[in-house]
Amino acid sequence: MKHTAGVSSASIVVNSLSGILGHVLRGNMHLFPFIPVIIVVIAGGLLGSLIGSHKASERLLQRLLGVVLLLAGGKMLLGG
Repeated sequence: MKHTAGVSSASIVVNSLSGILGHVLRGNMHLFPFIPVIIVVIAGGLLGSLIGSHKASERLLQRLLGVVLLLAGGKMLLGG
């Protein structure tokens, strides 16, 4: 589970960065106002990966993933 989470996180990062780059290059968004948010997101990702790989149990990670997936599915169903 922990190895899978690491691989998933890496693919999410690549996907997110490519999406942001596409928007910036097309002029749909300006990167400068998002720099503080990007810094906090990177710090949170590093902290989360450290906790997930060394501190949290596999059972806890499974439950957290289930909650995240339920929330994402509910948001999609409600059109958000």
